[in-house]
Formats: sequence, structure tokens, C-alpha cells
Amino acid sequence: MKQVFYIFSILVLTALSVSCQDRVVTEVIHPDNESLIRNPAMGWGIYADNKVMDADVFWEDLGEPASEYCTFLYIRVPWSYMEPREGYYAWEYDDNYKALVKEARKRGLRLCFRVFYDSQDMSFQSTPEYVRAAGASGYVSNTGYWSPYPDDPVFQDKLEKFVGAFAEEYDDPSFVDCIDAYNLGWWGEGHHVRLMNPDNFKETSLRISGIYSEAFENVLLAINYHREITEDVLAEIIERYDFILRHDAFGSQWYGDFERNFAAAYGFPDRPVLAESCYWFVGIDKGTRINPDGTDDTERWRNDEYRRGMDSWRDVYLATYEDAEEAHANTLDLREKREAASWIAEAPDVVEKFMLNGGYRFTPVKVSYHATVNRKDTVTVEHTWINSGFGKFPGDNRRWEGRYMPAFSLIGASDSSKEYIVAVDSLARPSDWFKGSEYTCRTVLDLSDVPAGKYILAVSILDTDRMIPGITLSVSDRVSVNGWILLGDINVK
Repeated sequence: MKQVFYIFSILVLTALSVSCQDRVVTEVIHPDNESLIRNPAMGWGIYADNKVMDADVFWEDLGEPASEYCTFLYIRVPWSYMEPREGYYAWEYDDNYKALVKEARKRGLRLCFRVFYDSQDMSFQSTPEYVRAAGASGYVSNTGYWSPYPDDPVFQDKLEKFVGAFAEEYDDPSFVDCIDAYNLGWWGEGHHVRLMNPDNFKETSLRISGIYSEAFENVLLAINYHREITEDVLAEIIERYDFILRHDAFGSQWYGDFERNFAAAYGFPDRPVLAESCYWFVGIDKGTRINPDGTDDTERWRNDEYRRGMDSWRDVYLATYEDAEEAHANTLDLREKREAASWIAEAPDVVEKFMLNGGYRFTPVKVSYHATVNRKDTVTVEHTWINSGFGKFPGDNRRWEGRYMPAFSLIGASDSSKEYIVAVDSLARPSDWFKGSEYTCRTVLDLSDVPAGKYILAVSILDTDRMIPGITLSVSDRVSVNGWILLGDINVK
């Protein structure tokens, strides 16, 4: 790989004005406002929940939604699934789990995880039995299965060992988007956390989050901003460990004033928000879950206090989208088979709307450069960017800091295998590029190692760790070569 020369970038808000005599070429690029674009920490997701079903059946059910709309697979499972016996990890020994992950990656889906510990509503014990056998204290959950007290030191020590092994496998942002890094209480959402000593709540919350923070140095970590965790504890965890935000009940009464205010104070534009729609036992095949009073549990949103005007599933999905847009959310969920089918059947336009607006979509709308350059001269490229998504690119998170930067390369005009990365704009701030504004940078190219010849100038947002394009750009009218967007001819003398 050729040496990369990092140079200053000056942000301005006006375009470069040049004449033909200056031999400057200005390439105008149009955003792609129609296509699915897969990028880290954004977009629709599908879920593998609780216990992972047969991988072949899973992909038969969800393959089409995944291919047409989704960017990630969210694996939300109990700890006992990921480590049924001490040191025996699903990613090493469970063939079905490995098949699930292999197919996700084959389909271009990135991975997200939550590993939870409480057995509430589970048909199996969520924390591995070896933890209880080692002496951890706990209690019996509503289904008769044991759960640990999170402030128990045995539980914490065993969890720390597991999280360390988990990070060895998955602390890789090239294919893992985010890890939920709290996961206490019911379903790992922060509900009804039971402790040996209630006075230990803050200390325990910081301890559990700190275990994840120490283990995962490269992958984004998230915490549910649930009201029961309280604002002061959430704020301290977020600020100490640089966590991003997540909530699991958009479009419902459980996404109330606390959650809205918290997202406004601690989310966008400082941090991404990961959104999940409320779980309504949804599905096209209505009437399959009947309450004792005879009402249909698949439409329990009819009594939701949040929007008494919701009269259809489409209303529910519109409310969910509106909450996500208000929070500038980066992600939403199609979830599992029934939910995905209902979203797509009842509100296909809403599904497409989030696909095209959720998260971030970067376009280099204008790039100006000299068509003929001398390697001994100072050669400057001016580039203007927009973000057509309403979310937040988390490039300023400490686990991503400096990883994704605008860059330019020269690609051989007659041999595309010849590639010279000639600039990485290390002072550009894609994390501060928001919808509705343009951002212009001036970057100096380093041509010292480029042989004289004819090339094509190309642009990307580079993964500076792997030195390959790391963010897919939203471009409708340009050819892409290995992730580089081709701009135009440039002659190096």
C-alpha cells in the first residue's frame, strides 16, 4: 500500500468558482434516492430472538425482506444460548448458530447483539446453569426459571469472562455494528432490575456497562434509555463509556415524555439513536392470540394511551416512523416473519421511506480538480458533501474515532488494478454532516509515489484501519470500482 499523506482540510460553505482557462474540472454527482444502501449502524434490521430457530427455516422466512430492505441481523439471545457450558461458545460449537451468521454475512448483513440474563417470560433459563452452580445468588422468574442478582460478585466475574471471550470474536467493526452493553432486567431492557441490595443499583449498572466497555474497543456499544435506569445513571454511563442510545418501544405509550426528552438531550446530534418498534404480537394472520376477555391480543395497540386514534396497523407503523424521525433514529426493525410481513403488506411506503431516510446517506455532490497535474506541484481537490439521511454518523464515537474519512485515489485508466491512495482528509468531520446542509473541504493530494500516466480520480469514505472504502456512498450516476466512486480523467506528469 502506498504511503498516504494526511493534510489539512478547511471547511467552507461556498463552492469553488473557476474558469476553463484554469483547466479545472467540476464533477457534479447526484444522490441515489431510490436504492437500499447498506452501511454500519443504520437501516432496517431483522431479528433472531431468544433461541435461534433452524437457520434454513429462518432464511426461508426472512430472506426476501432482508435482501430488499435490511442492513443488519440483530441476534438477541440469552447468555445460556451463547454459552450453555462454561467456555463452550455458540460461535465455536453450535452449527446452527454458525450457519445463521454465515448466511447473514453472505447476504451482506452486518451483525448486532444483545445477550441478556433474566429468565422473565422465557421457556428456559437465561443465565447458564454453571453460574448458579458456582455460587451466584438469584431468584425464580415468572416462568419458574432461575435468574441471577446482577450485584452478585460471582455473576459479575463469570459475565466478565464471557464478555471477554465474546469480544475476542466480535470486536470487529468490519462486520459487527453494535453490542448492547447493559442488558439487565426483563428482556435486557432495564425493566424491574432485582438486586440483593437495591442500594447497589448505580454501582452495579456502572460495573456491568464497564465490563463491556473494557472488552470492546472497536465496536459501538449501546444502552437502553429506559426510565427505570434513571437519567442520572444513564447519563453517567453514556458519558463515561461513550455509549450510543437504544429504545425498544417506539410508537407506543412506553415511548413517553421521559424517553423523548432523554433522546433530545443525549441523542441526536451528539449520538445515534437505535429504534425498535413496540412488540405488539403482530402478524397478518390476526386472531391467533386471544386474551381471557375475548379481545384479540394481536391488536392490543387499540387501547394504547399514546395514540388513541390508531385504528389500523398502518396507523401503528406511521406512529412508529414518526417517533423514529423525531429522534433522528438510525435504525428500525422489521423483526421476525410475522412482523416483517405485516409492515411490508400494510405500509410498504413507510418501509421504503425509512430505508431512504433513516440513518445517514453521504453523497459527494461536487468535486473540483485540475485535469492535468504535475507531481511536483501542490494539487488541491475541493469536494462538497451532503447527508440525505436524518440520522447521525457516529464517526466521533471513541470506538470509531478517525476510522472513516473522505479519501481520494487514482485508478489506472487502462488497468483498474493500479490504485494509488493519494489523500485521506483526516480533519473532515462526517459525524457533523447533517441533513439540510452542504459541507465543503479542500484536500491536498500527495502524488509523490504515483508514476506519470493517465488515471481516473476516485472518491470514497475510507476505512482507514483496513485502507479500503468503508462506507457505501449514495450515488446514482457513477461507476464504482471496489467501493471507489469514479469521477473523471486526470493526467499526471
